[in-house]
Amino acid sequence: HKKHVVYGVVLEPEVWDAQQDIVDVDEIEKAAHDFLAFYRKIDLRHHYLTEKCYPVESYIAPTDLRLGEEKVRKGSWILGTKVTDAKIWKDIEDGVLTGFSIVGYARRVPTD
Repeated sequence: HKKHVVYGVVLEPEVWDAQQDIVDVDEIEKAAHDFLAFYRKIDLRHHYLTEKCYPVESYIAPTDLRLGEEKVRKGSWILGTKVTDAKIWKDIEDGVLTGFSIVGYARRVPTD
């Protein structure tokens, strides 16, 4: 019996993201807490899928750890998502969908 729950890192501290931004541990924790308090929706290519996917676990890694084959740094936000849609689950199993990406707005602060 498969649970159809997928786990992954949403944000990792002090690592350049796709937009060439870095997020610190405090901001990651705030984003994770705000997500649970105000949003709790899973987005797939800008379509909210509340009836097909929903968060079931969310935590900040208390130490460096491994999540399957992936090395996870202390302070990373890890999300567990229940998938109820067969096509989405197949895309996960087939490697078409490979990770989480946060949706939101941020204020950029230049660093030296």
